[in-house]
Amino acid sequence: MKGIMKWILCLVLIAALIQASSALTKSGEKVTPSGDLKVNDMVTVTLTISIPRNYAYDLEFSSMLTNGQFTPTRIGEQNTSFTMQSIPTKTGTWLISQWVLSDKNSYQIQITFKGAVVAPSTGNSIVLLKITEKEGEIVVSEYPITRNVINPAEITSSITAAKTDAAKLLQSITTLSAQNVSTSVARSKYDEAINLLNQADAAKTSNFTKAQSLLSSAKTAITDGTKLLEKAVIQKDIDSVETVMNQVDAQITYFKVNRSISTTDPRLLGITSKYDAASTSLSMAKTSLNGGNNAMATTQAADAKIKAQDALNLSANLRKELGEGGLALPGVNPTYILIGVGIVVIGAIGVLVYRKFFRWDELG
Repeated sequence: MKGIMKWILCLVLIAALIQASSALTKSGEKVTPSGDLKVNDMVTVTLTISIPRNYAYDLEFSSMLTNGQFTPTRIGEQNTSFTMQSIPTKTGTWLISQWVLSDKNSYQIQITFKGAVVAPSTGNSIVLLKITEKEGEIVVSEYPITRNVINPAEITSSITAAKTDAAKLLQSITTLSAQNVSTSVARSKYDEAINLLNQADAAKTSNFTKAQSLLSSAKTAITDGTKLLEKAVIQKDIDSVETVMNQVDAQITYFKVNRSISTTDPRLLGITSKYDAASTSLSMAKTSLNGGNNAMATTQAADAKIKAQDALNLSANLRKELGEGGLALPGVNPTYILIGVGIVVIGAIGVLVYRKFFRWDELG
């Protein structure tokens, strides 16, 4: 049993080696003109394919170029040409069946292909030549040769749109700067974007790939600048809330120390509860801002602003109620204090009258 398994493993290994050696290889690939292409450019593709011994596949050559001229020549035998089968249902496709390669020795074929560039139906790249190894209708492997096609109109439109977005960013920067929002970081991103867009504009007709890369970087800079500007606005809101919170904190201290109001006094409790709620919302806003969640930070900062202002209004009302100076008894309405003082004064007057009356009686 073990001997049979060894033979099976050997056969599998041999089959794998044969399969591995049966694949073609290509070398000397060259495309003229080099670099990115333009519509209607005439292109020449040359390469050498090495076909191994006992090659068993069909070779299918296809291209997106128009008016293609396909010429394969066996190296070392210049007078040897191949019978090529054009596939009617596939425009720009040629087939060399393995049976045309009459002998089973390994050899090399020089491929020369010429054609005209057309605008890609999708994307920006085009297949100049693709070699497909097939076994019947089964695709074994593919070797595509592609290049980018320049479309000046398309990239010009994209650059124009990006410049419009950059102009909107600059307008926002100008407006918010007048409102004392810190805009320097966002402005640096705007400057970066404009520089990249100008470079992309200059490269769009000569180096499509470079222009696309520059445009992409410019768009990223605009997006980053917009987010940084949003962050600066939120930070200003947070700073203004903190200013109000400091004012409320000073009032709370004043009520406790200068006016001896107890922390359990309902009037002070109303202020401190609003203060604590504002502090919680403000802390959440800072966390959201640092985490990059500008929308949430905006909502939380606005909530903190409302609560902080409520606390400030309550403290102002209490300050007005108490007046300046004097002693405020915790939990006692000032009206009652006045009534008490009045009773004391009346009582004192009554005592004086009483004493004077009895004194006269004694002298009577």
